[in-house]
Amino acid sequence: MSQHTPGPWKIFSYKFDNNYLGYAVGPETNPAIAKIINCSPATEKANARLIAKAPEMLDLVRRLAYGSNQPFDHPDARAMHKAGIVALALLREIEGDSQ
Repeated sequence: MSQHTPGPWKIFSYKFDNNYLGYAVGPETNPAIAKIINCSPATEKANARLIAKAPEMLDLVRRLAYGSNQPFDHPDARAMHKAGIVALALLREIEGDSQ
């Protein structure tokens, strides 16, 4: 499994081709791990917000996939168990693990 660039990630205004202003996403040390271009301004901003939250979403998926603190007799235990199964499958896709 390869490592992604650690978060938190932020949104930066980015000048492309000396005349087009768009968005870039990444940590302050590397603000251009993702460049968002060729969309409407509103869509570019929405995509930038989504991408910037990827490290936090990955952390949440890991916590769901590898267990909750709910006991199995808790009323939400079945729902949490199902969410954990889905989260584990998603995590395997994100991390490139085929098992």
